[in-house]
Amino acid sequence: MTFTAERMLTGGSERIVRRGHYGKSTVAIDIKKDMKYYFSNERTAITHQKHIDYPSNKEKFQNFFSSFFIHSDSMHKFNKALTLHTYAVENNELENQLIFFWTALETIAIKNHNKTIINTVTTFILPFLKKRYFLENFQYIYEEMLHNKKTLLNDVFKKYEIELNLLNFAKSLILKDDKIREDLVEGLDDYPILRYKIFIINKELDTLKNVLKKIASHEITITEQIQRIYRYRNLVIHDAKDIEISTTLISNLHNYFDYILDEIIEHSYDRKILNIEELKLYLEMKLDKTKTLLNKETSITDENFRDIFLF
Repeated sequence: MTFTAERMLTGGSERIVRRGHYGKSTVAIDIKKDMKYYFSNERTAITHQKHIDYPSNKEKFQNFFSSFFIHSDSMHKFNKALTLHTYAVENNELENQLIFFWTALETIAIKNHNKTIINTVTTFILPFLKKRYFLENFQYIYEEMLHNKKTLLNDVFKKYEIELNLLNFAKSLILKDDKIREDLVEGLDDYPILRYKIFIINKELDTLKNVLKKIASHEITITEQIQRIYRYRNLVIHDAKDIEISTTLISNLHNYFDYILDEIIEHSYDRKILNIEELKLYLEMKLDKTKTLLNKETSITDENFRDIFLF
C-alpha cells in the first residue's frame, strides 16, 4: 500500500492527510486531529470511518486501522512528527518549512547520547533511504513507460507470458541478455531519452561490483545532503541575515521524512514491528544481508534479484 501526504477539502476547509490507496478507494488519516476517514475517489465527500456507507470496503478499512500498531513511546513520536510535518506543509516560508521538517526528523530519530544531533539523524535516516534507493529508480522509469508507452509495455510482457509489475519490469532492465529489454528498447525510437535511461540504469547496475559502488556513492550523497540541510538549519536559527534556501533542498528533506513515515506505516501494519527501533534494526539487517549477497554471489540472477535490490 502506498501512502502520500497532500491537501484535501474536508468539511469546507483544507486539511493535510496521509492517504493509503486501495484501487479506486482511499483511506485518509487526518494528521491534524488524528481522525480516520474513508474517502472514495468516485465521490466528492469524505465520510468518517464510523459512518462508512460502502459495506464492501468497510471491513477492509476497519481491519487496516485496527492492525496499525506501535508501542506508546513510538506512537507518541510518530504523532508528534506528523504534527510537525503538517506545520511544514501548511507554511509558505521556506525557512519555516526547513525548521519544521528537520525537527520532525529529530523527533522521530532514535536518540543516541554518545553522538551529535547530525550524526544521530544521519545514522537513523540512512537505512530508510538506502532501502528506497533502487526501488525509486526502477519506479521512475516504470511509471514513465506506463505513461508514454503503455501499449508497448503490455504487448512485450504479454509476448513472453510474464506478468507486468514493477519487480518483473526491474528485472528486465538489469538481467543479462533479457529479451524483454531488447524489445522495449527497439520500440522506443520515438522516445530517445527514455531509451537512454534504460541503457544507463542497465550499465550502472549490471554487475554486483557496480551495485556495491552505487550503494556506497548513494550513502555519501545522502550524508552530504543531510549535512548541508543541517548547516542551513543552524544558519536559520543562529544568523539574523536572510538566507536563500532552494526548493530542491526542502523537497529532498520532505521526501526523506515521507519515506520514513511510509516504512513505519507499512511495517506497523499487522504488528510486523512493535516500535521504531525494531524497524531500524530490521532495515539494517536487510541491508547487511544485501551486502553479504553482493560479496558472495557471482552474478545478478532472477533468484537473487529481490534481495539484492531490496524489493
